[in-house]
Amino acid sequence: IEAKLDGMKGIISLVNLHKEVQRKMVLFIKACDELVRSEKVKRLIMIVFTVFNYIYRSQKKDRLNGFMIENLEELEKLKTDDKKLSMLDCIVDFINEHHPDLMNWKDEIPTVFEVAKISLSSLKGDVQHANIISGNIESAKCAFNDDLDLIDEIFQREEFLKENKDYVNEII
Repeated sequence: IEAKLDGMKGIISLVNLHKEVQRKMVLFIKACDELVRSEKVKRLIMIVFTVFNYIYRSQKKDRLNGFMIENLEELEKLKTDDKKLSMLDCIVDFINEHHPDLMNWKDEIPTVFEVAKISLSSLKGDVQHANIISGNIESAKCAFNDDLDLIDEIFQREEFLKENKDYVNEII
């Protein structure tokens, strides 16, 4: 009986874990979709491209086709002559002055910030854990395979009691 209960607990745990992994995956897909569709994010990226191309124009003949988020740190390190502002600060000031509509860019990608809280390694761990549970369920399945009819009968009795509640109460 203990093996049977462990198997049933495993099934419930696996179902819940599956729902959680599915929820996270849907969030990842939605966040990617938001990023791709966001006009404000596209415009912001183009402004940053323009700055990078201007800064590195003497080093490379070709224009940049992209940049990594980590490269934004370079804009933070690059300071004005008085060392009070970074290039990133100057970009923000420029956007605020000339493109104020872009200052609320975060509104177009709310799911991205929700997904940023989810660790990909934890998601991978959830999937691995689900595989372990599946293996345990498979071995426990042998222990209660013969009792599936009994489980069905219990559910049928439960359903019968629900449907005939008033009648059963009268008899008792």
